[in-house]
Amino acid sequence: MTQPTRTVPNPASEPTISVKRAAAILNISLRHAYYAIERNEIPAIRVGQKITIPTARFLAKFQLNADARDVGTAA
Repeated sequence: MTQPTRTVPNPASEPTISVKRAAAILNISLRHAYYAIERNEIPAIRVGQKITIPTARFLAKFQLNADARDVGTAA
């Protein structure tokens, strides 16, 4: 099973990301990501039982730059 990428997504090409990818970018567990969504700490869109993360709001909330290559590397 492949791990989700920690590369910061570009909102123009990826308007939403999965909860799994958001958790990987923030380096938190999937369980903690869902808890943060429940507490409105991570912006989310719910359609039925499907949850997606709006990329632009996610990047703004956590002050991440879409031009950055990889969250885990030093510049």
